[in-house]
Amino acid sequence: MHTNFLLLSFVYIGLAHIFIGKENFLPRTIKQFTPLLIILVIKLPILFAMISSENGELATYIFQFIRSPFHYVPNTYLMDFYLICGWSIVGIASIYILNVEEALKRHLIAIYASLLIFVLIATLLTTVTFIPFISKLFVWRIAPFCNLLSQIFFVSALINFAFQQSNNSPNKHLLSIGLIGIGGLFIFRWYAYAYGITAFNTFLIIGLFGFLLILTSRNYLDRFLGSINLQTVKYLSMALVGLSLIYGYNSYFFKISSFVNNYPGTAEKQLYSWVKSSPENSIFVTSLELDSFRILGERAVVVDWRSTPVDPDGLIEWYKRVEDVSGVNEFKNLEDAQNGYLTMDAARLENLKDLYSADYAVLFNNQNISLLNFKTVYKNEKYAVLAIE
Repeated sequence: MHTNFLLLSFVYIGLAHIFIGKENFLPRTIKQFTPLLIILVIKLPILFAMISSENGELATYIFQFIRSPFHYVPNTYLMDFYLICGWSIVGIASIYILNVEEALKRHLIAIYASLLIFVLIATLLTTVTFIPFISKLFVWRIAPFCNLLSQIFFVSALINFAFQQSNNSPNKHLLSIGLIGIGGLFIFRWYAYAYGITAFNTFLIIGLFGFLLILTSRNYLDRFLGSINLQTVKYLSMALVGLSLIYGYNSYFFKISSFVNNYPGTAEKQLYSWVKSSPENSIFVTSLELDSFRILGERAVVVDWRSTPVDPDGLIEWYKRVEDVSGVNEFKNLEDAQNGYLTMDAARLENLKDLYSADYAVLFNNQNISLLNFKTVYKNEKYAVLAIE
């Protein structure tokens, strides 16, 4: 699945070499791409098999629009681009403040520019117009590297500021605007997650950036920003770095922390403890969202939502299995399939036993398990396991 990193690297690394210039172009590109070409040759049979499959077009649609629109359809996660935009403004402003060797700065600018250009073009080709092939390449896998470089430049600029006595750097104005912008973006992203994203929100944030850029180009902010001393900029910068860390922790790390937040929960851990006592060759029918079952329970499942094949034929088989488990034909998303699973009946369980040799079914206690006429072999406050006999 991550072979797309390899394919993408030929484009954005090649573009970076062009930006660096003609000096030693041939020897450095040969050194750069020879290992990549060797790996590509090894991967070619798999790539050709995926491209030539008669199920390719249908599988692409299932993977992009049903299984993972949050990865492949940018219109479903536009709010993430606002944060990238904010970090990019900060990064562009910061890189010119860095006090590093000219050759190193030229290389940094080259790779940074190639990444930003690549992400921008891919985004336009999957929002303004939608080209499935561009989306399938999953260019946004490299977007976090844009953010990472921006943050490295930003922190490095802070270090430069700490040892710089001059208060007259024109780049301070650009950096200050970037800091204002990214602070607003944190607030906006919280608002978008809490209340949803609308066309009004989108145009509002675009208008804000446009307004700041116009003020900058006309030097209207010189007086205001010129009155801000360097110490204030440093403190504001450190505060925003802290804000980004707090936001990242609360929105992601805390949620999946097994140390702090007892992930995946007591009832689920108890379930896995019992599951590991079942025969090793057991096959389970599980709720589609129990994506840790195979790892933590150490037993096979008929299908889950997360563990999706990437080859076209395997993906079609995955889709059929989800239909069989959920009882929903031509489902459009996880919610449809999961709602179908909650209506599980005896006939469907019998069918799953015949089709996939399923031995057990994991259901929720609030389902009508007493009406299914199967023996309950395990139960806790949230889950019940039925033996399909």
